Amino acid sequence: MERWLLKILFGALLALLLPEIPDAFYLLTLLLSCFCLCFFPFVRKFFPITLGFCYLLLSVQPLINWHQQSPIELESLHLKPHPIEGDVMSLVTHSEQTRRFNFRVMRIDNVELEQPFIVRLSFRAPAFSFGQGDSLKLLVKLKPAHGFANVGSFSYRRWLHSHRIVVSGYVKTSNLNSVTHATPSIRQQAYWNILSLLSQSETAAIDQHLTPYIFALAIGDKSHLDEQHWQLLKQTGTQHLMAISGLHLSLIATLGFLLGKAVVYILPVPILQSSKLYLLPFIISLLIACFYAYLAGFSMSTIRALVMICVYLALRIWAIKVQIIPWLLISVFIIFLIEPLSLIDISFYLSMLAVIAIFYGLFYSRALLAKYPKLTKWLLSILTIQFFVSTMLAPVNLLTFSQLPTISMLANIVAIPFLSTTSIPITLLATLLLPLSQEAALYLYQVAIWGLQFIVTYLHLIQPYATMVDLSVSSILLAILLPVLVATGLTRFFNAKQLCSIACVLILCPLLFRFYSSEKDKKQQQWQLTVFDVGHGLAVMIEKQGRAILVDTGAAFPSGFTFSQNIVHPYIRARFIEQLDYLFISHSDNDHSGGMRYLLMQSLVSNLVANINDDTSKNLANNFHQAKQHYCIAGRLIEWQGLSIEMLSPDKVIGEENDHSCVLRISSNNHVVLLPGDISAKIERNLIASHLTLASDILIAPHHGSKTSSSIEFLSTVNPTYAVFSSGFLNRWNMPVVHVQQNYQLLNIKTYTTSDAGLVRFKLNDDGITVENYHQHLMPFWPWRN
Repeated sequence: MERWLLKILFGALLALLLPEIPDAFYLLTLLLSCFCLCFFPFVRKFFPITLGFCYLLLSVQPLINWHQQSPIELESLHLKPHPIEGDVMSLVTHSEQTRRFNFRVMRIDNVELEQPFIVRLSFRAPAFSFGQGDSLKLLVKLKPAHGFANVGSFSYRRWLHSHRIVVSGYVKTSNLNSVTHATPSIRQQAYWNILSLLSQSETAAIDQHLTPYIFALAIGDKSHLDEQHWQLLKQTGTQHLMAISGLHLSLIATLGFLLGKAVVYILPVPILQSSKLYLLPFIISLLIACFYAYLAGFSMSTIRALVMICVYLALRIWAIKVQIIPWLLISVFIIFLIEPLSLIDISFYLSMLAVIAIFYGLFYSRALLAKYPKLTKWLLSILTIQFFVSTMLAPVNLLTFSQLPTISMLANIVAIPFLSTTSIPITLLATLLLPLSQEAALYLYQVAIWGLQFIVTYLHLIQPYATMVDLSVSSILLAILLPVLVATGLTRFFNAKQLCSIACVLILCPLLFRFYSSEKDKKQQQWQLTVFDVGHGLAVMIEKQGRAILVDTGAAFPSGFTFSQNIVHPYIRARFIEQLDYLFISHSDNDHSGGMRYLLMQSLVSNLVANINDDTSKNLANNFHQAKQHYCIAGRLIEWQGLSIEMLSPDKVIGEENDHSCVLRISSNNHVVLLPGDISAKIERNLIASHLTLASDILIAPHHGSKTSSSIEFLSTVNPTYAVFSSGFLNRWNMPVVHVQQNYQLLNIKTYTTSDAGLVRFKLNDDGITVENYHQHLMPFWPWRN
C-alpha cells in the first residue's frame, strides 16, 4: 500500500510541472487507457502515477477554466459596478476600519447563477454590522483574481486560487448595501462574544495588548495582532504558536481523550458492561478536535492536523499498530484527495517535516534517556525534540522565508510546553463556556492571559539577543549541513572521518559553483536589469558582479504593505545582495517612492539619490545613519561597476511633479538603458532639443504608458529594441493606453507589460541581450501562472 500511495503522490507532483493543463478529454482518455491496459505488468506499475497525475489536473480544472464556463464576461467585469447577492463565508472582524471577507455570489446583475462563485471583498467603514453566515445585497466593483508575479515573493493570486476564489473587488457606497437575512455562524457569534467580553470597561484589569493572542488561540483570528506582536513572534521564531495547527489540535484531541476516559470511569455499572464503551474516549476526542477546527475556520493547516488525528484514532480503534510511515502516507493521501492544491503550499511540507522531526526526536530520546528519572527524562525529551525540529526545518525555513531566527529553539523550549499546558486549553475551555456563563469565561480568559503574560515577558527578555540569519551562501550551507550531520551521525552509518568528508563535500561544491558563476560573470562583463511587477508603480534593479542599485521602490499603502518589504527585499536576499549601493528615487509620488522609508530603516541603502524637498523625507537618510544623500541634476555622472549612470533631467533640485522626474541613462560598452520616470511629452521634446544621446536598447516606458507620454518623436529618437510598461492589472487609467501601444508597434519595438508578463529580466552581455519574464521563463508551470 505504501508504494501505491507514494506513486500516486509522485504522479500528482509531476502534474505540477506542466506548462498548461490539458483538456479533460485527454486526461480521461489517458486514465481510461491505463485502466484498460492494466493486465500488462509494465502499465500496471505506472497506473498509480497516472491516477495521481490525472486526479490533480481534473480536480483543479473547473477552477482554472471557470471563466470559460461562466456566463460572466471577465474582460468587461471591471468596467461598471455590479449588484450582487449571496452569503458571507469567512469571519468578519473589527480589527480595522475596512472589513475583508469571502463572499459566495448567488446572484449578479439580478441574474440567478447556476454555478455560484467566491469573491474576496473589502468593505470600507460599513454602515451596518454583518458577519459570517449572513446573506447580503451589495453593490461592488469586481475584477478577476490577480496577484503580483515576482521571484521569491508571496503570490496573492495563487493564494486566492488555493481558496477557490476567482474574483476580487470592493464594496461601493450605496443604499443597495444591506443584510437580507441575518444568520450569523457559531464562529462569528463566538468572535462577537469574545470581543464584547474583553472590551468591557469592567475588564480593564486585562492587559489589552495581550487580548489579540486570545483571538488567535480561541478562533484562529490573527487580524488583531499588530506589527509589534508579529515583530516579537518573528524574531523569536514563535509565529507558529498563533496559527491553530497540529500542535494545538493534537493537544485538544488528547485532552478530549482524557475527558472521555474520565467520563467512562464515572458511568454506572450497567453501562460499563457495554462492549462498545471503549469507543467513547475516541468519539469525544474527535468531536472536540472537530469543533476546535471549526472555530479556527477549517484552514488548510487545521484540516491537515484534523486528518492526521482522524487517521491515528481510526488505527487505534481498529487495534492496528501505529507506524509513522504508513500513518503519514495515508494522512497525506487523504489531504491530497480533499485539497489537491495543498501540494503547492509550503506550509504543507513544513508540517510534514515537523511531524517527522518530532517522531525522530521521540524515537532517539526514548533510546538515549531510558535510564534517567521520569522528570529529567521528560525535560530532556522536550529539549531533544525541539532540537530535532529546529535543525530539520532550518534549511526549508531559510530558503522559504529568507531569514532564520537564532533564538527560536530557546524560545520554543519554554513557550511550547508552557502554553500547551496552560493558555491554549484554558482559552478553548473559556470559549466553550462563553454561551453558558460569561463570568466563568472571563475568569478563564484572565487565567489564560496571565499565562500569556509570562511567555510574552520571557520572549521580551530574550528578544534583545535575537538576530536573524539572512539568506547567504554560508547560512544555506550551515542550515543544510547541520541536519545532514545530525541525521547521519545518529543513524551511525558513517564514522567520524566519513562525516568530515561529507561535510567538506557539502561545503565545497556550492562554494565552487558560486565561485565559477561569479568568475564567469566577471569575464563576460554581464549585467542584469530587473523590472518588478509592482502594479501601477515602478521598481527597477540593476545588478552586476554581486552588487546592485535600485531605481524607485513601488508604493506603500495605509495597511502597512509596501512593495519594498514584500517584493524587493525578498528578491535582494534571494540574489545574496547585502546592500544597495545606490537608491534612485525619480520623484516623490507614492507609486515610485513609497517603499523608500522601509529600505532606509533596514539599512539596505548606501547612497540615496533623490530630489525630495519635504523636510521630513529629506532627512530620512540622516535619521537612519547609513545612507549618504545626493541630488539628481542634469549633467551629473556616476561610475559604478564599469557602468556609466548619467542624469539627463531635471535641471534643478525639484522632484514633486511627474515632469520633475529624474531621467537616467545607464550604459556599458555595448548596451544602453533609459529610465525616464513619469515625464510627459513636454519633457520628451526638451530632451530631444538638448541634443543628448538618447538612443537606447531598453526603454522603461514613460509614465507607465499614459496618453501624455511616449510620443512618436521621442520613441523614434530613443529607438529601443525593447520597452517595458510597468502598469497595474486592469488599472483605472487603462495604461498602457491603446494609441501609445500603437506607437511602439509602429516602430517595431518589442514590448512587455508587467501586469501580463510579471517580472521582466534583461541579461546584457557581449553576446547580446537575453529577455526573461516570470510567466514564460522563470515560473513556466501552470500553478504559478494561473
